[in-house]
Amino acid sequence: MIRCSYVEESTMSILKWKTFYTFDPKSNSWSIPKINGDAPPVLASASTTVIDQKGKMYLWAGIGSNVPILDTINLVWTKGSSVGAPNVGLLASATTLLPDNKIIYLEDTNNDNISQIYIYDTVNDNWTTKATSGTIPPKKSGMSVILGLDGQRVIIFGGLDFTSKEQLYELSLINFVWRIPKTSGIAPKESRNAHRANVIGNYMVISYGSGYTTENDILLLDISNVNEYIWTNEFKPSSSISISVKTTSVPILPPSTLPPLPPSSQLGMATVGHGRSSVGHGRSRTLDRPTDRLTDRLTDHFFYIFAAFLLRQLKKRAKTFFF
Repeated sequence: MIRCSYVEESTMSILKWKTFYTFDPKSNSWSIPKINGDAPPVLASASTTVIDQKGKMYLWAGIGSNVPILDTINLVWTKGSSVGAPNVGLLASATTLLPDNKIIYLEDTNNDNISQIYIYDTVNDNWTTKATSGTIPPKKSGMSVILGLDGQRVIIFGGLDFTSKEQLYELSLINFVWRIPKTSGIAPKESRNAHRANVIGNYMVISYGSGYTTENDILLLDISNVNEYIWTNEFKPSSSISISVKTTSVPILPPSTLPPLPPSSQLGMATVGHGRSSVGHGRSRTLDRPTDRLTDRLTDHFFYIFAAFLLRQLKKRAKTFFF
């Protein structure tokens, strides 16, 4: 996780990023790393939520001659091109990283709706503009956006607008057509803005924000079925993870060759400990990457199965020894 602050330089009338703080969840401690390069000026409401697979954070507010990029691994500022980008002030843009390493920007403060979207290619360092069609949502300040599970659509929720009561829209990344997806379940009665949305398993998880009366509530939208999304209060872990455990046959030794057994009061109890370590890159992430979460879950399941296997063997050997 990375956090930033800024101060005003005495020789200039603009604010520049000055100090960054990193938080290590393993040691539960904060630190101030040294960051090299020319820090960009502070842009009010600039989008800072996009970090790619290489740990690079992209900041853009639709103003200026370049795209500030912070390498959170090597701790250095670099600049991306803004040639072809709209210089229109995309304040508080809703952004997300696409599977092809492109960033999509969905908010244009100069239009009354989201009829155009802007895409930055982080690999080739260039911009493109796409016109959209279909049921185009109105301009929504402070909305959230996530990438669909199939990587072929983005879903937006909430945001401030006074022309529509619709809270949920979906944009196809194949033909750039907007639609209002079919939903079931009990939808939230009130919308919200300036909130957070993340994908966890099969769910769009919406939290925090303003514009609603219920505090500390978490919204869950099951997006596993593209034909019908489901508002729910129950989180079910994904069932798509399958675990295959290969076992080998171990000969059972006669009781005379077995090692001494623990006292009978301890039979039936077995503990297997394992440790996991993580390396922090100083990058902001509410959640680990999907591969990290999958590795952790597979590791946990393996050790649980292994512990159960040891427990069964202890019981079998105890029965053979005593009876």
